[in-house]
Amino acid sequence: MKKLCVLIIAVGIVFGCTSTPKMAGLVSLDEALAGAAADLGSYVQGKTEIVIAELAAPVNDVAEFITDELSVHLFRSGKFDVLERGAALEAVGAEHQFQMSGLVSDESAVGIGHYLGAKIIITGSFSRFAAFSQLRIRAIDVLTSKIISLYTARIYPDDAVLASLMQPLESEKPVAVSVNALAYLNRGEDLLREDKFDEAIREFDRALAIDKNLADAYFYRGLAHYEKGDSDRAMADWTEAIRIVPVYFQAFSNRGVVSYQMGDYDRAIADYNQALRLDPNDAVAYNNKKDYDRAIADYEAALRINPNFATARNNLELARKARRR
Repeated sequence: MKKLCVLIIAVGIVFGCTSTPKMAGLVSLDEALAGAAADLGSYVQGKTEIVIAELAAPVNDVAEFITDELSVHLFRSGKFDVLERGAALEAVGAEHQFQMSGLVSDESAVGIGHYLGAKIIITGSFSRFAAFSQLRIRAIDVLTSKIISLYTARIYPDDAVLASLMQPLESEKPVAVSVNALAYLNRGEDLLREDKFDEAIREFDRALAIDKNLADAYFYRGLAHYEKGDSDRAMADWTEAIRIVPVYFQAFSNRGVVSYQMGDYDRAIADYNQALRLDPNDAVAYNNKKDYDRAIADYEAALRINPNFATARNNLELARKARRR
């Protein structure tokens, strides 16, 4: 499973058993992040090391902001030593030689955790719906690969901080979601992270049977189909996600990847360009774009966004060699 930006958390001493998901009432984003830090802190003893990296969100600025704010709450809790993110981003670049926007699998996260010497890895997601936004944090013990905590918070739809960050989505009316559909969506996301693709697809099917306009369910189901080798169904699901949410830049980016693999280079470039129009900081789209007339400039732009993007650096060298031929 691949991801465009990553949020990894490395922790020291762990104890306790696997928790059940926690769902609070509506809270502010700050309260949600404080709750996530407190929940994680309940599973550690003594001062522990933390490194921040991966969170799936509809807008990169949202993912980056939540990542930074979560690190502040972890530091202020007094239970964690927060490490700088450079090593984590470099590890992600080394782990993922082929970039696909989506979710980081538990297996990949654990591998990155071993690389960094982490004890706990955190992955998560942020989603926006009509009545609330949802933050999910998933903690995995690197040594045992077992989930030790699943934290979920629902955030006020008019949270002042989120309102300013979600401006790129202002023209898109968020969809309503029922409790049952959300439960299936969340379960499908967890199964997708566990590389249980058939089971994940069934959960997404159930979510869509209840709420047919749930764009995230189409997007993640597309990832599951892609991982199973069914590119046609993946493309169909990402196209449906784009129909519902025309600013779904990750869906454009992923569709560009598959279009290129299928030899439809014009469509691939068009999708990469659209992903970059929607999110100019999409380093993955810059890296995957294969228009050699502009490849060098695009790879250099990707490295300006993320200097540790190993794949972009390697592709830049290849593009320069190709231009000299």
